[in-house]
Amino acid sequence: MVAITAMLIAAGVGLTQGSRPVAIGPAAVAFGGLLAAAQAVASTSGNGATIVVEPLETGARMTLYSGRPNGLAAMARTTIPPLQTQADVSELSAGAPPFALFVAGSGHISLQPHYPEPAWYDRPDIPSITTGEPACPAAGHYVLNFQVNAASQSRTLFCQTTLAGSPSP
Repeated sequence: MVAITAMLIAAGVGLTQGSRPVAIGPAAVAFGGLLAAAQAVASTSGNGATIVVEPLETGARMTLYSGRPNGLAAMARTTIPPLQTQADVSELSAGAPPFALFVAGSGHISLQPHYPEPAWYDRPDIPSITTGEPACPAAGHYVLNFQVNAASQSRTLFCQTTLAGSPSP
């Protein structure tokens, strides 16, 4: 079931991208699809998932990895294509990319600013974070902002998120 959900989300992200980068409204919606895919991957990978957000000359690229950077070769790029957007992406407390969103199998979300270094983009061996994942901000959430010129949209990501599971009999 999770594999089917991830495939459908990947198809939706791919369709929203087309041959042109995604603009603001579709970027925020497509990010929601990428986050849902990350949650699906995290719930089955045994080591969560990571979304790496890297700056582009115009906009940003978000790449989904299976696993979190907590050991050597702990992460692997998924088959879901990176989301490239014309919108500038930032997080309220972390600022502009690069930054990484970590999604645990339980649904917990954390964010590491200034990670990874640009030299590590597009490499499968992103270095591990030896200090552990960062704590959730005091507010209990992160705020991602998608902006093109004067228009912007925000998405609030709560640190403690309950993932939907199979119903119990």
